[in-house]
Amino acid sequence: MRFLVVPSLLLTIAVAACGPYVNRGETLYREGRYIEAAEVFELTEAKLKASTSEVCAEYGLYRGLTYLKLDDLRSAHLWLAYAYGVEHRSPGQLTSEEHVLLDKGWKELEARERSRGPEAPTQVAASDTQAQRLSSGPSTNGRRVVDTE
Repeated sequence: MRFLVVPSLLLTIAVAACGPYVNRGETLYREGRYIEAAEVFELTEAKLKASTSEVCAEYGLYRGLTYLKLDDLRSAHLWLAYAYGVEHRSPGQLTSEEHVLLDKGWKELEARERSRGPEAPTQVAASDTQAQRLSSGPSTNGRRVVDTE
């Protein structure tokens, strides 16, 4: 009985560590509901300003993977690079499973960008200024930004 309590307690703590909006987007992503996941991420992007680096890294990971599934390679590149940038500045924000997902997603993205040839998006640097822009201001991807608070 005690052995069942410890893993479930650890799972509860791990889920509570990331923001509820990231949890919702991740759940939709894992269920294959990519359009809905993209909407959740888009509507909650403004919350990144007040989020921990752990939440920011997870947000970037799952938003990037969502865009990858939707074949929006430019946005996938941007958000996966963002996740790498957050992890680079504050190592240990992603779990080992999330690192595997990030690396796998990045490799798939690179392969798909190469297969698209010259029309593939240019490389996006995961710089501090880019990460700050993503987490501090409204989206510049041509979509409307909705303040959900």
